[in-house]
Amino acid sequence: MPETKPTDSDSNWSSFYDSVIAPFWCNNVKRTAIERPNGITLYAYYLTLPQSKGVIVVSPGRIEAAIKYQELVWELAQAGYSVALLDHRGQGESDRESPFRQRGHIRQFDTFVSDFAAFMDDVSERFTAQPITLLGHSMGSAIAALYLARHEHSVARAVLSSPMFGIRSNPIPASFALSIAEFGLRLNEWLQPNKPWYFPAKADYQDIPFARNDLSHSPARYAKFRRIYEQNPSIQLGGPTFAWVVQALRACTQVEEEAPKITIPVTIVQSGGDTVVDNQSHQRILELLPQGRLVQVPKARHELFIEADEYREQALAVVLEEAAKAIAAD
Repeated sequence: MPETKPTDSDSNWSSFYDSVIAPFWCNNVKRTAIERPNGITLYAYYLTLPQSKGVIVVSPGRIEAAIKYQELVWELAQAGYSVALLDHRGQGESDRESPFRQRGHIRQFDTFVSDFAAFMDDVSERFTAQPITLLGHSMGSAIAALYLARHEHSVARAVLSSPMFGIRSNPIPASFALSIAEFGLRLNEWLQPNKPWYFPAKADYQDIPFARNDLSHSPARYAKFRRIYEQNPSIQLGGPTFAWVVQALRACTQVEEEAPKITIPVTIVQSGGDTVVDNQSHQRILELLPQGRLVQVPKARHELFIEADEYREQALAVVLEEAAKAIAAD
């Protein structure tokens, strides 16, 4: 029988994580290198169950490393699923495009998508004939959506958590933010082409106190997330560069243009209290998807899988529901 996990408000939650979840990750999740052009190495992580029901593939968000998803991987394993995760280029243990490792930088967003396609080819080879459910979070949802629109694939269903289809840029409009970023990028490329500049007010990785965070209502999960990054400095990532902001904002437009090409069922899981992405963009994309639905988790903050149980369990239920539908249709 699977072990019963304490609630995140229980004083035993952290010790359960350390004694059960973290060792499970260390003992069962295997890291594999994926070589990409120009000497870039990406790292993928696989949990392979001997008799899995199917495979759930995770496309993490900006700054995220696969190791941040240890709890989710453990839960999916208890439900009988194998899991595959990718450290996107410039994140986690994967190589950066710049020697300045802390800077969240990308020259072309399309590179994320082609990287992800190479990863998915590896997933398909490893898990032959198993139904695949794709779970994207935030930036990882934009990557996943563009992958589904552009590439032949064997994904049965997709769940996109707090998807980055638009970025909140209050108090300035997104179009003005793009203009600022484009100007800054041109200046950067002219003055210091080999040193990507941070977007204004951004800096190296910071351990933001829980009281000032806009990601989660869960003190326990937020503390664990920060502790993981403290213990693994190589995965730390700071703010985005001018180039990343330009590419991300353009990618949001591309998702809107290409969403009609996504033919499989897609569920958008929206964080009702999100202050990171633009929730209004979700409705626009939903209307363009041939098979789309939206599930809102009221009052939830952006990081649904490190949220308090009352919000997180709703998101997890959607993932398991869609994975079960993928099995039924197989």
